[in-house]
Amino acid sequence: MSELKVTDFDKMDKGIFYGASLSADGKQMIIYFSERPNDKDSDLYLSSQQPDGHFSKPVKLKISSVADDFSPFIAPDQKTLYFASARFSKDRVGGTDLYKTTRLDDSWQNWSEPVNLGRAINTVADDAYFSIDAKGNIFTARAGAKVDGGNFDLLILRPRNIFITLAGTTYNQKTKQPIASANVDVKLKELKQPISLKTSSVGKFETRIPEVDAYSVAANATGYLPASGDYKVPRLNRDTTLHVDLYLQPVAKQLSLAGDVLDKKTNNKVPAPKMSITQRGTSSAMTPDATGGSYKQDIPGTGWFVYNVSAEGYLNSTDSVQVVDDNTIPVIKNILMTEIEVGITVRLKNIYFDFDKTTLKPESFVELNKVVDFLKQNSKVSVEIAGHTDSKGSDEYNLNLSQGRSQSVVDYLKSQGIDESRLQAHGYGETKPIDTNDTDEGRANNRRVEFTILKI
Repeated sequence: MSELKVTDFDKMDKGIFYGASLSADGKQMIIYFSERPNDKDSDLYLSSQQPDGHFSKPVKLKISSVADDFSPFIAPDQKTLYFASARFSKDRVGGTDLYKTTRLDDSWQNWSEPVNLGRAINTVADDAYFSIDAKGNIFTARAGAKVDGGNFDLLILRPRNIFITLAGTTYNQKTKQPIASANVDVKLKELKQPISLKTSSVGKFETRIPEVDAYSVAANATGYLPASGDYKVPRLNRDTTLHVDLYLQPVAKQLSLAGDVLDKKTNNKVPAPKMSITQRGTSSAMTPDATGGSYKQDIPGTGWFVYNVSAEGYLNSTDSVQVVDDNTIPVIKNILMTEIEVGITVRLKNIYFDFDKTTLKPESFVELNKVVDFLKQNSKVSVEIAGHTDSKGSDEYNLNLSQGRSQSVVDYLKSQGIDESRLQAHGYGETKPIDTNDTDEGRANNRRVEFTILKI
């Protein structure tokens, strides 16, 4: 063992304590001492080996503080420096704590901001003289704890496994509500089989895993698409809880409409009704099986749906329902039907004529075809087709106009295969108003076409 010559060290060192740590390649030395006479607080200095074997004049490192910095230890990687310091920091544990800093370049003069090693290493006593061997065993000295004699006691800290608690929650991606009883698998490359868990009533799961570099978590639940994620584990120096939340996309539900077709008076089911359901804005009609008076029909999505229902012995029924979300499946809609009776009058909607004429417009055929279906389904029924006007114009004019329009409707029904003997056309002009003739709205209501059951 030979003495290392450090240029001007004897001149510079005026304090009470000094010491040094040599890098693994023997070319760099971190020294602690004080240039202040009889000062017990030290600073950290760098001295580099020169071509002649001597070490250069020490240069103070910028990481030194106004407090005592001492007992440096250069780790075997020659990039990490450990030292003790009495500096003030928000993470301070004892009187003197151990710190770690990382070399930023090859000058050995620029180092990262020192980091307190925390309570895993430091205590409320004075901790110093840290070193670590190739096996990871840590050696340190501690004063003030009075383990043996009250001075610096030498300790060995053997590494133990760090425990990682993995905790999280499974959520509905759409509603952000937790998913109970979801299946969760935690996969580690170090384990042949995944760790299988089931979430609690509030969607939470928790397990303990060993210290690893990475892991993956996958979750699945009935009614949801699976979700998974791959995660890296940061470098840890203490037991830690890692949080992972998974959001599962709900599977699109098959929306449907269902219900009964009922007699309006008796509330009994109407046997063998014929139905069509049309979504507004589309041209395709759905034809549910309504055998026995009940029906169910899958639908493509939300929106308004229009029902057209017919049955022998009943007036045709039109109704609608709005499906706003998938929270209620199926959406229940009962259809009420009125039994045919002599004298019942039904107003025909959406019957249009050319202005001041008796010619039907083509857009009237949709409604009139429903009348055709009704008469074909009820072959013994005879009806009167009645035309009505408002009070504008003379009585004679209105009677002739209403008679001509009702006859046009009869002619259309005949063209669709309805026997003339079952049809009567009658124009009533302005003689049977159902609303006032003093307003536009009232007059519009009075202009109408109706059919009345004459015979069943």
